[in-house]
Amino acid sequence: MLNAVEALTDQTIGGVINNVKVGDTVTINLGSLSYQTTIQAGGVWSYIIPPTDLSKLLDGNTVLSVSVTDHVGNVVTNNVNVGIHIHNLPTVSLDPIFGDGILNVLDLLTGQVISGTVQMQQWAIKFLLPSVQLAPLLMLVPEGNGARPFYLLICKS
Repeated sequence: MLNAVEALTDQTIGGVINNVKVGDTVTINLGSLSYQTTIQAGGVWSYIIPPTDLSKLLDGNTVLSVSVTDHVGNVVTNNVNVGIHIHNLPTVSLDPIFGDGILNVLDLLTGQVISGTVQMQQWAIKFLLPSVQLAPLLMLVPEGNGARPFYLLICKS
């Protein structure tokens, strides 16, 4: 996955390919981007993709394809899907809290619900902050078939 923060800096892609010679060509395709590099000692290869190129990628899943052409012309390719999340960032809104927006003694004695919405890729967020719980849980609930919620522990500092 490539997120918006990562897309602001150079990203190095690389690996090791066996049974090739130093100087054999490696072709890297990421979405509409294409690069070439060569095999180094030990089958090692790498390429640095600059932020100006990363910003051209579209949000969603894209294919990263790495091909090697050996010294006699044989080509071997491996593909993997990469999630790109750099342009359409989530928006968060909170519903009014504690009724009047002010925490008072009565609010401390009863459970409080802090709620709101996060808009990105059909995720809904629910947050319950009971008064007796020192470390509340954040429950993220995707709105898809068969999707399971997951929980994050929010710690007081």
